[in-house]
Amino acid sequence: MKVSTSRQHYIDWLRVIATMGIFLFHNSRAYDNGDWHIKNAQTTLGATQFVEFMNIWMMPFVFVLSGASVYFSLSRVWR
Repeated sequence: MKVSTSRQHYIDWLRVIATMGIFLFHNSRAYDNGDWHIKNAQTTLGATQFVEFMNIWMMPFVFVLSGASVYFSLSRVWR
């Protein structure tokens, strides 16, 4: 199987987006309805929905990006 030796820039941008998403997730925890270290007196439904969405997709997305990064970086060694 031949793998391209050029850098996959879309993976880098997806990692940037994932990092920003994790940052927004942790900042939104103060405004959702769930339990967290610091809570605002007023919570919002939007923050709750965002946090629930990120709870489902955040870590699997990060693991897929990590696996893709490892695959492409080690493919240079394997050839």
